[in-house]
Amino acid sequence: KIPHVAIDIDLAKTKVLKKFVTSNFFLNIAKNYIGEKKISISSQCYISNPFKTTENKKKDLAQYFHYDNDFKKFFKTFIYLTDVDENSGPHIFIEKTNTKKFFKHITAERIDDIEILNSYPNNTMKEFRGPQGSMIIEDTFGLHKGQSPKSKSRIMLIVIFGEDIGMDTYKNPLLIDLKKL
Repeated sequence: KIPHVAIDIDLAKTKVLKKFVTSNFFLNIAKNYIGEKKISISSQCYISNPFKTTENKKKDLAQYFHYDNDFKKFFKTFIYLTDVDENSGPHIFIEKTNTKKFFKHITAERIDDIEILNSYPNNTMKEFRGPQGSMIIEDTFGLHKGQSPKSKSRIMLIVIFGEDIGMDTYKNPLLIDLKKL
């Protein structure tokens, strides 16, 4: 009856995952998006379960709209480890809010759906459903959230690529100098 579990992953101790996140594919994205700088790569596994919880707990579990600001420049990769449909809580992103959002949303902690629907055109809300293995690459400075699972659990791997070490909120980061690649 646990609604959410977040597990920090030490990438240095996971040979296969370390090789995956330091592949040319991801490092080229980092170089193009973040620039030729020193970056940190961190990872977590999130398990969200379909159990009733309070609205305050949903806010803590990132199931209300919010944005991340852990680094000056960064992006996250979400990889679904289970099939995700409307019953398992798909990820939702509001397009272009990583570059422009209303001031009242910059100062807000968590924002409810009604406020978002009243502030941004409905066609800018992108919902990500997909089979196990689906991947989302996103600048989470934009407004986003995970829907609350209704009847099935959602398990996903999150990989954070950020400039330098950021606010040092992630444990055991890999440090890579993109200038040397």
